[in-house]
Amino acid sequence: MTALETILFFFTLCGHLGVWCILFCQIHATSLPRKLRKIIEKLIFCLMALIPVLLALRAFDQIDEQFWMPPYRLLCCTVFAFLAIRWVYRVCTLTPPKALLSETSELLDLSESMPKPHTHGWQARILSWVPGNQVLKLSIEKREFRLPNWPMAMDGMVIVHLSDLHFTGKISRSYFEKVVQECNACLPDFIFLTGDIIDRASCMEWFPETLGKLKCKCEKYFVLGNHDLRVRNEEKLVGELEACGFKRASASWLRLSYNGSEFNIAGDELPWFPGAEKMTKPNHPAILLAHSPDRIYPASNLEVDLVLAGHCHGGQIRLPVIGAIVAPSVYGIRFASGTFKVAKTLMHVTRGISGDDPIRWNCPPELNVICLRGHE
Repeated sequence: MTALETILFFFTLCGHLGVWCILFCQIHATSLPRKLRKIIEKLIFCLMALIPVLLALRAFDQIDEQFWMPPYRLLCCTVFAFLAIRWVYRVCTLTPPKALLSETSELLDLSESMPKPHTHGWQARILSWVPGNQVLKLSIEKREFRLPNWPMAMDGMVIVHLSDLHFTGKISRSYFEKVVQECNACLPDFIFLTGDIIDRASCMEWFPETLGKLKCKCEKYFVLGNHDLRVRNEEKLVGELEACGFKRASASWLRLSYNGSEFNIAGDELPWFPGAEKMTKPNHPAILLAHSPDRIYPASNLEVDLVLAGHCHGGQIRLPVIGAIVAPSVYGIRFASGTFKVAKTLMHVTRGISGDDPIRWNCPPELNVICLRGHE
């Protein structure tokens, strides 16, 4: 191949990866049945592996040109150009919202004080050998947000935001017990849990020694996520969480009090659990618990002050410079993790505590601690 052909082939391969990553993100942002998603996922992986082989064979004149190859090359090069331009734009323009006053982080290796074995099952054992796997490290991230509608009477309210615990049995329960200890050490006023709590029904027996041990000065609320559907007994799951002192945040605004003042809270579990489609505008100030960051634009239309979300795990694997590659969102990696502002609504997306697949690379689990500052 000539130098130009080599460059075009490289662009085609990068665009090919982009095409199927975009499709992967879109599929996993839907409420399609899990079995159907898994079939589509396997098909995507097969095509991701097969197509580059065919293109490489053609590039080295080992097979004849197929009818689909020219338009597919054009598609891939176009997607690559689009993604490259968007990445440059994001790097050049992305700045923290002014509402974010400060942020600090402390990375703890919880495995150092955990009894062995740390993981269970062949998949988790193999992934635990991957160099740089941060699955048992916890980043305690503290942030101060100043919300325009937050009254000074509630200045200094501390929230612990947890998400994506993914009780699968692949990671030892002792890891989550350590996470609970770190949560309690933050002395929160409220604890908000934003879904994907459990993948295996048998792990509900962990609840009393983990979620049941979480302490706060006021109240604990939760919403469910897509992985919680795997329990197949929503009523029992909700009952077990309530037995641990949690209340389910519904799509109707609830009024909570703190330090003599009031704020509103609600839950958005779409697209997996119905209810939030008819959510009305709240009386400010208001906090929305949403499993998916895809709910930011409906929340913004309702002029919600703060959205707390998870679901994307920060991408779980973040490449140097490039960052996250995939995230289960209709917006791809745009809201994979971090703090964002859409119109008047501030949103923080946590990387979560764990995951279905116990692999984290350059993307440690996150314990999100928020201090809300008032505005006169």
